[in-house]
Amino acid sequence: MVKTFLAAILSFIAALTATAQTYKGKVVNENGKPLRSASVVLLADGGRTTLSFTRTAGDGSFAISEKDNGGKRAVSMMFSYVGYARDTIRIKDFRQGQTVVLHEKSVMIKEVKVRAPRVTQRGDTLSFLVKSFKQKQDRSIADVIKKMPGLQVGEDGTITYQGKRINKFYIEGLDLLGSKYSQASENISADKVKSVQVYERHQPVKLLRDVTFSDQAALNIVLTDDARNVWQGLADIGAGTKAQGGAGALGDSRIMAMMFSRKMQSISMYKYNNTGKDVMKEVHDRQTVGNDAPVENSTLGGITMPAPSLDQMRTTFNNSNLLATNWLFKTSKGDDLRLQVSGLLDKTTQSQTTQTVYTDLAGGNAIVEDVDAAQHTSEISAELKYEKNRDDIYLVNTLKGYADFNRSTATTMLNGMEMYENVKPRKQYVQDSFTMSKRLKNKRLFSLSAYFSYNNLPGSLLLSDSTMERLGMQSFYWGAETYFSHRAGRFNFRYTLSTNGKSQQLSINNTMIDGKDKYDESDTRLTPQANYSLGSFKLTASVPLVWLLRRLNSDTRNDFLLEPSLKASFSPTARWDFSASYSYSYNPLDVSFSGSLPIFTDYITMRQGAGRLSKTMSHVLNGQVSYKNTIKGQFATLSVAWNNMFDNILYSSEMVGDVYKSYATDKTSDSHILSVFARLAQSFRWSRLNIGVTAYYAGSDYDLLVSDVVTPFKMDNLVVSADISLQPAEWLSFEAYSSYTMSGLKNKSNGEHLMPTLNSFNHGIKAFLMPGYWQIEWDNEIYHSNDKSVSFNYFSDISVSYRRKTYEIGLSLNNIFGNNTCSRQTINTTVCRYQVMQLRPRSVMARISFNF
Repeated sequence: MVKTFLAAILSFIAALTATAQTYKGKVVNENGKPLRSASVVLLADGGRTTLSFTRTAGDGSFAISEKDNGGKRAVSMMFSYVGYARDTIRIKDFRQGQTVVLHEKSVMIKEVKVRAPRVTQRGDTLSFLVKSFKQKQDRSIADVIKKMPGLQVGEDGTITYQGKRINKFYIEGLDLLGSKYSQASENISADKVKSVQVYERHQPVKLLRDVTFSDQAALNIVLTDDARNVWQGLADIGAGTKAQGGAGALGDSRIMAMMFSRKMQSISMYKYNNTGKDVMKEVHDRQTVGNDAPVENSTLGGITMPAPSLDQMRTTFNNSNLLATNWLFKTSKGDDLRLQVSGLLDKTTQSQTTQTVYTDLAGGNAIVEDVDAAQHTSEISAELKYEKNRDDIYLVNTLKGYADFNRSTATTMLNGMEMYENVKPRKQYVQDSFTMSKRLKNKRLFSLSAYFSYNNLPGSLLLSDSTMERLGMQSFYWGAETYFSHRAGRFNFRYTLSTNGKSQQLSINNTMIDGKDKYDESDTRLTPQANYSLGSFKLTASVPLVWLLRRLNSDTRNDFLLEPSLKASFSPTARWDFSASYSYSYNPLDVSFSGSLPIFTDYITMRQGAGRLSKTMSHVLNGQVSYKNTIKGQFATLSVAWNNMFDNILYSSEMVGDVYKSYATDKTSDSHILSVFARLAQSFRWSRLNIGVTAYYAGSDYDLLVSDVVTPFKMDNLVVSADISLQPAEWLSFEAYSSYTMSGLKNKSNGEHLMPTLNSFNHGIKAFLMPGYWQIEWDNEIYHSNDKSVSFNYFSDISVSYRRKTYEIGLSLNNIFGNNTCSRQTINTTVCRYQVMQLRPRSVMARISFNF
């Protein structure tokens, strides 16, 4: 199978390269300075037909390929650069490696009025002109990014481009915040930003560009001149009171200091809020890639209740304090030294009535809970990073630490019986990761990396029978990797030897057991990888040879595996991008699922693992098509993912009193997940109109054990949404959205739906009236469903503010009509829930802000 797989790849590549002819050289000016992004064109038919096009790299070098194009052959090569005279060289006169000198040329043009383009593209870099998208009501740069076609900002602050998360967020080309970039996007004033740049297919490591390919983009914030090389700050002070259900003081304050220069950058802040705003999201990680060491996942969690699909500020009763400071220094040799420290102190309360029906229990057993909960968050994290990122060497070391003292309490009526909940899901870890890569002679690379991570997760949980479960998890992760790579024509071959391991010890003391499970895992692999590049076509194939050694208590197992993967991308024009990937993976289950200890994960839920070494296997296919027309402001993307997972452990479940217990069995099954994401965005100059339409579908086929019978289920979820913003006049602006959500769960063995398919709708519109320095904002939201037992909710807020360049004052009235409850139904793979949640009452807030 593997031989056939590799032969097919090599045959495909050979067919692509059969007729290719490549010309290499360099373009400089009269002083010998390389000209970056100069145009190089291969011409046929006496210069009337273009065969191929490319631009020079940063050092002025170029490589342009000639393909068979209906029998036409290149006869000349044309070089051009803005401000320089064009030069044309006949192919027969061109020498491989030739240096082409372009001469400056002055051109007299007529006086014309120039309107700056909203979006420009230069190579793989897109530049969005902020003033072309900013509307008068926008405050932070995140407000403007939401209006840029192709870009989206999630509710949690995550930024995506063409449906994929960005891998870097730069400010003036520097990575000050790493994965915690919401501190910048949510707080840097839109007035301080000149443009937002998107680096498509961004490879953060300079040494690996044109060696290892990326399909993720990065963002770079280009500041205005008055925002550079100067300390700046802002202070917001907001105070108010509840105007419904009794008095209660409210506050929303922020103090920040910022500096952005070539040698040093800094953002420091303190925030306080008890109006429902999520300030904690700003210090949460946003990226999915990096060289960080693994962190242990918690078995226990705080007492949280799923919130309805309302604005979080409607449902959250918080009291949050956030303190964060971030510093980046450029050393005398141009390397980066970054320090980040953040601390959180929060108390969030919730009140909710929930009816839960378990789908894997015959007869639809249900429990009813009335919960008044308080979640206390106390955590601190720190990171120190040194990075040398150059064309010939890459060196980075990252040291991280984290500790929390979190706890949750609740008073609960469980099926009419009063009880008390108490859980302490504590976590501490320290980790360090190191990477060194070096460019050798003849375009060869050598790399060495290593990491470790120590995790301590002590926890305690008060059970429904008033006894205490004490849980302890200690784990140590480690790894090392080295690789060597070299080029051979259009191929870059890479040979990686790596070893990764983890050691986990889980101890449980509850009413059922007092015991320990110990799990060790070692993954050693040799990975040959081939990267192929032909113009805009890129292909990466690898076949890791894996030795997997696992131990669970006294049980030991050795596995020898192959995990092939294939990834391809093609950009036939500047507007179209195609990509596809396939991977097979063998996924060993760690001590939390392979172990035999019965673990209570909350006060009425117990899970017992298999007591044997277990695993799952999966085939994953992904495909994406993206289109952009920067001149017309059109961006579109369509992505499809299919995941086929084998050997999923099936659990036998039962209700013992009010406790839901599940036990791993010897039975396994397969599952299939199909997901489709599509987004179309269009930006117009007229009235600064921006329109976006998004659709997401996820369909899951899986099995559950119902009365010890393997029963197939089908779950479907669909979300379709549209958003629009426009400013028809300087003093008038609108923002609106509408979304539709469908959820359905069906028992495939008898065709019955466990509950009627849920259809819910969310709509919102904001109107801004902005005469002179005044701004009047009226927000409206509507939530409704086809389920008559689910509440219809309409919310309205209004605010008035007076804004000058250095200060702003305002007054707001929130939840004008005083809606204080919301009900909804939800479905997931194992439970159906009906919830009634308390909402924030009507409130009045006054605010004053200063910029300095």
